[in-house]
Amino acid sequence: MTLIQAILLGIIQGITEFLPISSSAHLVIVPYLFNWQFPQEQIFPFNVLIQTGTLAAVIIYFHNDLQDIFTAILEGIKNRKPFEEPASRTGWLVLIATIPAGLIGLSFKKLIEDLFSNPPAVAFFLFGTAFLLILAEVIGKRHREFENLNWKDSLWIGCFQALSVFPGISRSGACIAGGMTRNMERKASGQFTFLMAIPIMLAAGILSIVDLLAIPNLVEFLPILLAGFTTAAIVGYFAIGWLLNFIHQRPLFIFAGYCALLGALTISFTLTLSKNTITDQPVVVKEGPIKITYISELKWISSNIQNCANQSNNKDIWIIENPISDLNVNDYDAIITLNAERIQTNFSFMLGWEELTLAAHQNNPLQEITKEQAVDLLRGEMDTWGDLYQYCRSCLIQGDTSKLDTKKPSIWIYPSDNILQQEIQKIFFSNGLGNPDAKIAPTPEKMLQALSINPSAIGILPVHWSSEDTKFITVPDIEETALQLPIVASTMNVPIGTLKNLLICIQESISP
Repeated sequence: MTLIQAILLGIIQGITEFLPISSSAHLVIVPYLFNWQFPQEQIFPFNVLIQTGTLAAVIIYFHNDLQDIFTAILEGIKNRKPFEEPASRTGWLVLIATIPAGLIGLSFKKLIEDLFSNPPAVAFFLFGTAFLLILAEVIGKRHREFENLNWKDSLWIGCFQALSVFPGISRSGACIAGGMTRNMERKASGQFTFLMAIPIMLAAGILSIVDLLAIPNLVEFLPILLAGFTTAAIVGYFAIGWLLNFIHQRPLFIFAGYCALLGALTISFTLTLSKNTITDQPVVVKEGPIKITYISELKWISSNIQNCANQSNNKDIWIIENPISDLNVNDYDAIITLNAERIQTNFSFMLGWEELTLAAHQNNPLQEITKEQAVDLLRGEMDTWGDLYQYCRSCLIQGDTSKLDTKKPSIWIYPSDNILQQEIQKIFFSNGLGNPDAKIAPTPEKMLQALSINPSAIGILPVHWSSEDTKFITVPDIEETALQLPIVASTMNVPIGTLKNLLICIQESISP
């Protein structure tokens, strides 16, 4: 993500957060329409954190009201009359309204994160926003003032806010609609909606810190985050006043029409893209050999490919190993990699999984270790294996370990631009700290060699790389899925004939 892209998305966030047209939908759809490709781990935390920019705008805009609310709440608690003052009652009603969204957001966090990468699904949710706005205008009587709000209204509006955790359902639109279906005036619904934004957006921002810390090269990404945050805050501040004046005088049909139009445009774009790349893709019978390449980290897969090639009627199949930096997608019929984010092709197919695991020499007494202990070991904080034994005696096999007691652990890692090292960084070094004294193994093959000849060596190996001279070390408190990487075949054209059968055969050989 570039600085200009962050600023543009900040402007979009500032405008659309408070207009009932779904800011989250725009943050998903705009990059999609402009074909902006962002790293998967950046998308969700960036979107949530620039939403905290608009949270800052709400706090600044309503700072007098918020000060009155906090003061009244404290006085109410002190005097044991928490609901006597209108300002105190408003504060408690805002907290009540937050409960449904909090429960839904925590329960469906993974699904919600995945939807941020699914523009067609977001487009359908935009139709839901349009429906809510039209429903509110049709059935709402709009005669109740802000002061008439009660706990039933608050909980009802909170349920509408819970819908907005899904990108495409406008939070402000859903909440304003919820208030209007309780016969509140548009402006009163808008005021309560903006106050409701504070606790839910604050909680989302705090929870996203975990995702933020997991981003590789976080220090380099911070200026981009700051630019998006600041832009969203400034633009959002002015958008609040404009919207309150607008909805006081005009109905919400124009926003409903916009949401429906944007949803239809996105779906049409998706169908057109699909038609151009799949349905109308000319089936070309390729002359010459079928060329399949795999990255060095997957060298073990060459035997799978060769076995499948031997079963094929077409004997003119070339199998080539390449470092990922040397790959040209137009030179090969299929490229087999770990993950597919670095490869820009038209089609990708899942072949199986590769799993990373801590590994050492077969004679190394280490047998099991916690994640925290593994991090300390890999960072070089253990001067000798004897230190680790004193620190965690149950980690080592009982018996004679004296041969390694005075030996310094020899830590091996991959180059920083290696996809395996980037995954290792996320799991073991999420705070950015590593081991400057670690030795570099350019490939898993070299890592295996290093671990095979030195009983004091330790590193991370893919499970498909093993030998009788090495063993894998159990780290029980790391989830298995956290250590897995997808093995993906990427192609420029739809696989047909021999290539299609070959990829199916490889898939079945990896995941029988």
